[in-house]
Amino acid sequence: MTYDVIFSYANFLTLRSEHQLRESVFWSDSTTVLKYIGNRTSRFRTFVANRVETILKLSVMSRGLKVHASLIKPEDEWPQNPDHPDNLTTEYPEVRDVIVSATVAEEQVDTVQQFLENYSSWFRLRKAVAWILKVKNILIYLCRKRKELEASRPQLEICRMIQSLKNEFRGSNLTVEDLKVADLEIIRFSQQQKFSEEISALRKGDRLKKGSHIYKLNPILQGGILRVGGRLHKSTMPEEVKHPAILHKNSYVTDLILREIHQSLGHSGRNHMLSKLQLKFWIPGAKAAIRKVISKYMVSLDNSRWLTYLVTGSFQMIPHSPTLGLITLAHS
Repeated sequence: MTYDVIFSYANFLTLRSEHQLRESVFWSDSTTVLKYIGNRTSRFRTFVANRVETILKLSVMSRGLKVHASLIKPEDEWPQNPDHPDNLTTEYPEVRDVIVSATVAEEQVDTVQQFLENYSSWFRLRKAVAWILKVKNILIYLCRKRKELEASRPQLEICRMIQSLKNEFRGSNLTVEDLKVADLEIIRFSQQQKFSEEISALRKGDRLKKGSHIYKLNPILQGGILRVGGRLHKSTMPEEVKHPAILHKNSYVTDLILREIHQSLGHSGRNHMLSKLQLKFWIPGAKAAIRKVISKYMVSLDNSRWLTYLVTGSFQMIPHSPTLGLITLAHS
């Protein structure tokens, strides 16, 4: 505080005096003040930090020197402070404690989710998954067949038989059953992402928590698929209609399915899409999800129409026949 007052008073005299004053030089015999002024790493408390900032332009001298001894020497020959001002510890009351908080965040990348997001069409995703499952089953079958033949057949004969089996599978195509199995696997993965707690509770035979947003659907597990429960199990309706699979409205798979329904119905309205959706799936909050898909698709559809208009050029109305009226023709 004393050094701050002295510096302020010297600055006041310099500004107000009618005479031109020389550069002011101050001396201090306090090593603590010298360390505070010379420090560049530690953080001080607010009161000391403000004062140190005010007097940082002062020339600092070492403790114990006489005034006349230093004035007769050039400034570059003045002795330096033997202490290291940058190494201030928390033993000084005005030095703040520095707390370093480090958080290591490891980003977990789901490979299967990345694979799903590579496809923008529900049909193409079904085909890709169906082929993967089909090839997997073929490889498992060939591996088991090789193990069976190794016990009774020579190696050369085994290689010939395995090669003939590979040739038989080479021309195989996807079947409807393969696509159905792919659908179930995709839905099972999507449900495991969004309803893992509910699926775990049902597998253990426990009741769902009332806070779950599918609690009122009385969900059941059939073949590892989370489906809507209820009293329709004795009806003659198809199984998918009686117990539709439950999907989360924010799932990427749900978005693909809704876009597929929207396109297959000729871009119809929300109620038509909802009736088609509920033949196989049940989405809590489905109306909001359908409205979101319709709005996104209509924006892209409007953009594509505008692009087509720019490419094909203007349109002209020309008379064709009194009976047929007018026909719109495009020209470049």
